[in-house]
Amino acid sequence: MSSLNQIVKFPSEQSQFDTSGSRNNIDFVLPGGAVYDLSRSYIAVTVDARSADAGASEFLAKSFLSMGNSMDGVASTSVSAVHLPTAAAIVKNCHLASQNFGKLSDIRRVDKYSFTKSQYSTTTEDQRNDVGQFNSRVVENSTIAGNLNEYNTYGTELSRYRTHDIRIPLKDLMPYCRNSAHDGNKHGQTRLHTEINFDKFQNNEVSLSGLIHAPRTSGATAQDQTGINDVNKFNAVTINTATPALQKTLVTLAKYGSTNGMPFYVGQQVTITANYTPPGGAAQAVPAVARSIVQLKQNADDSVSITLNADFPTTTALATGGVLAAGTLVDLVASAANGTLNITNVELVTELVQEKAPQGPVT
Repeated sequence: MSSLNQIVKFPSEQSQFDTSGSRNNIDFVLPGGAVYDLSRSYIAVTVDARSADAGASEFLAKSFLSMGNSMDGVASTSVSAVHLPTAAAIVKNCHLASQNFGKLSDIRRVDKYSFTKSQYSTTTEDQRNDVGQFNSRVVENSTIAGNLNEYNTYGTELSRYRTHDIRIPLKDLMPYCRNSAHDGNKHGQTRLHTEINFDKFQNNEVSLSGLIHAPRTSGATAQDQTGINDVNKFNAVTINTATPALQKTLVTLAKYGSTNGMPFYVGQQVTITANYTPPGGAAQAVPAVARSIVQLKQNADDSVSITLNADFPTTTALATGGVLAAGTLVDLVASAANGTLNITNVELVTELVQEKAPQGPVT
């Protein structure tokens, strides 16, 4: 937006929002007597979504906000949740009318219209880099997902939840809103009515196991993709009971050129499984234990050292010289029923071109 113009925010007439489907109607009023740049205006929907386990204990999951249903209302899983190329696709219907001119625009099924139009008019790169889009995450299979969290992938600083603003440009809802000088003196009070598909919002999660790829071609094998299928595996550990702190650190089997590309983050809850072979004994399965990651450090060979909050394991007696075989780390994934998804605020953000519109006859 231009720095010469004033940015103003108008709250919606509704003050309560939810995903039940009974509060999808959202209305805004632009006062008369000013000129607004509708081409730079947008609806901001603030969302706070969190995950919890079956015991209602909150934890930081690798989650992202998406549509839980397709545009035709067909239910989808977290794996196939609809990626929206434009935030306008969350609006079902919209209507714009002014006090003096009546109806200015009335668009039905904005979701289908804008979804299809955006697929033809924008590239995948455009969609990926649009920080205000509904699902701001890498479109392809990604290791770090999330428009709902801030992930720390290096050091000890804890990752955290954050609210996410979905920005819906008015110009993507209706052609009239490409107008850069909507004259409120001529039009008087202007009312925008929208029906937003809040009931289709869904908090999805990507797990480590969900990032493992099947062979890309019929002739490929899992071995051809070493490093891709090893995203959730760690190297074997030789036990030395004299240095128990080492039992808190696991080293990834996969190599990462950057910590930003790995699927681990500080504060991540994981379940760890592996086999243990005592000196002179036979291999035995170690009962799975749950731990959280408290530190991440990239090594010289591009592997990553993962420090846990407690020794692993504690349920099996380990002897010096024993070997904890290469094992796997699996995310703690919450049931959708245990998480929360709250719409905390909806407002219209617009640019005031002139605080007072020029006087003149209505034309």
